[in-house]
Amino acid sequence: MFIDLGRVKSTPFFGDIMIDKLLIKIADWHNLKLRQKNIINDKNYSDKDYCFRMNLYNIISFIFMLLIGIIFKCFKEIALIFIVFNILREQCGGYHSYGNLTYCLGISTLVLLFIAKFSQLYSFNIFPLVLLTIFSIVYTFLKTPRLNLQYDKAVKYSWEYKIDFLIFALLFFIISFFLPNSLQISIYLTEIIIAIFMNNKIAFILNKIRGRIFDEKI
Repeated sequence: MFIDLGRVKSTPFFGDIMIDKLLIKIADWHNLKLRQKNIINDKNYSDKDYCFRMNLYNIISFIFMLLIGIIFKCFKEIALIFIVFNILREQCGGYHSYGNLTYCLGISTLVLLFIAKFSQLYSFNIFPLVLLTIFSIVYTFLKTPRLNLQYDKAVKYSWEYKIDFLIFALLFFIISFFLPNSLQISIYLTEIIIAIFMNNKIAFILNKIRGRIFDEKI
């Protein structure tokens, strides 16, 4: 899930072991070194800091997901799901766990692991799942880009996001027909989950859960 890395904060729930604090410490050390070398300054600090935190979080998340895949014996599925999920979400937007990386990683892990394991166990008629995937692609296309106050995408570029999403979504959909059953199902379920995260009611529920866990006012 995409998050506003410029607004990460710690909470009493996890204390000093939170991924938020870990990333802040690494980013602060990294930025200090770049300032000493005059690579970043006050004018470009915000953009470079954001990019570094985002890339660092994505790398840590990917490695963590792969480890989860190894532990739960779904390495191929969870690696594919992570790639498809992040590429499509980059274009369409959807629910974002603003300001809390730990919650973002926690929800992402549960969702991706569920998809991966369910894909391995799925033995029903695949046709209804194909239809649901097509419906999900259409629904997400219509909702793209899902605008957020903290993560704003310019409306004038909305059709560019729509077309980019549709190209990638259809590409993954077509590729799925040439993959083993578990990987095929993984792609379908990922595109369905992405559509679910485009729904405002789902976003509201997830925000409520985050608020309860971390004692935040939503």
